[in-house]
Amino acid sequence: MKIMRKITTVLLVLSLAFAGSVPAFAASYSESAAQDTVMALGIMTGYSDGTRDLRLGKNLTRAQLAKMLSAASNFREGLSEKGLGYSLYKDVPGNHWAGEYIKLAIEQGWMSGYSDGSFKPDKTVKLEEACSALLKLLGYTTVTLSGSYPNAQLTKASQLGILDNVKAVKGENITRRDCMYMFCSALSAKTYSGQTYANLLGYTVSNGQVNYNAIVLDRMAGPFIAGKRNSLPADTVNVYLNGKLQTGSYALAENDVYYTNEGMQTAWVYNSKVSGKLTALSPSESSPAAAFVAGKSYSLGTADASSALSSLGGSKIGSTVTLLLGMDDAVVGVLLGSSVNAEYTGFVASAIKAAGDEAELVTSLSLLTSDGQIRSFELDRAPALKPGQLVTVTLSGDSISAKSLSSKSISGRVNYSATAIGEYKLAENVQIIDSNGNGGGSIIEPEALAGAELKSNHVKYYIQNTRGEIEELFLENATDANWSFGLLTNAVSLILPGSITSSYTAIVNGVPRVFSFSGVAYNVDKGGFGYTFDAAGNPLSMKQLTRAALTSLNGDSAMAGNMRLSVAENVQVYLKDGDSYYLTDIDNVSVQRHELTAWYDDLGIAGGGRIRVITAEAKQ
Repeated sequence: MKIMRKITTVLLVLSLAFAGSVPAFAASYSESAAQDTVMALGIMTGYSDGTRDLRLGKNLTRAQLAKMLSAASNFREGLSEKGLGYSLYKDVPGNHWAGEYIKLAIEQGWMSGYSDGSFKPDKTVKLEEACSALLKLLGYTTVTLSGSYPNAQLTKASQLGILDNVKAVKGENITRRDCMYMFCSALSAKTYSGQTYANLLGYTVSNGQVNYNAIVLDRMAGPFIAGKRNSLPADTVNVYLNGKLQTGSYALAENDVYYTNEGMQTAWVYNSKVSGKLTALSPSESSPAAAFVAGKSYSLGTADASSALSSLGGSKIGSTVTLLLGMDDAVVGVLLGSSVNAEYTGFVASAIKAAGDEAELVTSLSLLTSDGQIRSFELDRAPALKPGQLVTVTLSGDSISAKSLSSKSISGRVNYSATAIGEYKLAENVQIIDSNGNGGGSIIEPEALAGAELKSNHVKYYIQNTRGEIEELFLENATDANWSFGLLTNAVSLILPGSITSSYTAIVNGVPRVFSFSGVAYNVDKGGFGYTFDAAGNPLSMKQLTRAALTSLNGDSAMAGNMRLSVAENVQVYLKDGDSYYLTDIDNVSVQRHELTAWYDDLGIAGGGRIRVITAEAKQ
């Protein structure tokens, strides 16, 4: 499946969600959703071997239950596994990992010790014992329950939905899996006072489940800015770099912005930086909440960032700065003066010369970089630049310069895992941009290139990391991302000595369009066509598609006699009635009932060679 998106604005967004069915009382969680929830809350964590394995098949112990109750309470902050420093029970020494949790569970009345002065921390827990403790956490006591132990506790827990997905029955030991489900269900259960328990903890419940994003953010530590010797917590299992899960370990680089969630054993790292002239601060220079740098406004996400950019912090409008961006592109830190050292490579989107504030000639450069951003720079001295040209902009201290780049090309087939072009390996976080040659372009996901043959004229430039992997790839018209397709219903060209005008009437995705040109006429006629376009969606070039009469059509493939054709994912299908065309779905037409005419491209690019338009005329 082709994966790509048109460039408008690129936002780094943390996206964490799960789904499950909703029973009458509490939420019925899937195992993965329940595991994510208890880990995010710190109710359960992976073992000390540094994995996310919760060992759900093992029986629950009393010490573990004490910890879970504590983590699911309003007293959860500040507790640790360091021990109390003194003996709480004869079998709970001062250095016992669960000492603080056991003390809290006893004080709150959720659990109790034994008459012989022991707590029996390693003793397994029966279903009714876990129900009794959880109900006490929710405010229910033996006085408020109807009946006697254990049936009263089991009945009430069942009524509240706490026993959903639980396999154990009365008198049986419960597993950690059973307890996981019980705590998840308890979060959305009603307390004795009638409130949803999760609400008392400060979380919202939607469709019967706790808002997972809110939990993750609430339990998240950060943002932090990495120094030269910082590293992620030793027990970190999952690392998201700029929103993408990494398959291997990640070593922090200086000035990386990162966040951690101890319970989830997860870190989110952002290495996005923006360098350029500081042109404005809002709402005031003395107390800014937003900064305008390199043609874009950025919100200031920390007090340190606001202070560094404020006039009180020594910054001034016109100085060159580097913004360290974290989650949601918020500014977490700022580099000033000699600390600013950045380089951006990309395609020129526009380059306009004009008089500067002091009557000097400056070039306002807009650069389309491999991450899809349009970055703006003011250059005192710049070479002649034109849209689509490949350049590098260097910022060093208060100096900003640009230089044109010669092509640095490779060719070869992209493997089907989209991890290499020939013998050139792609970095896991590779950024790929496909230029239309005129200042516009599209971000390309590696998967969109899987199996494609990239020619040397398609690869304009590449940048490798210290491991020799390509981390930035600059293409030009190498994919179908810069093409749109439609159906021409009329084409008129008027060619006179010294004058050419042309007009084309078309339907694109069901919408009538008229394209008029002066000085150019394209060799296209009625039928399917393709066109490249500028940032405003106006055609830059047009090409006739190839016609074929279909003899079979089956989902994503079709036959035209002995020729097999692939059907584009976004194929346009039109019912023809006389001279009129009506957009329809591909499932509404067939070779049995219609004369099907396909129009396919022969662009010779990744994602090409597919049927883009089908017209269907009812058989007589």
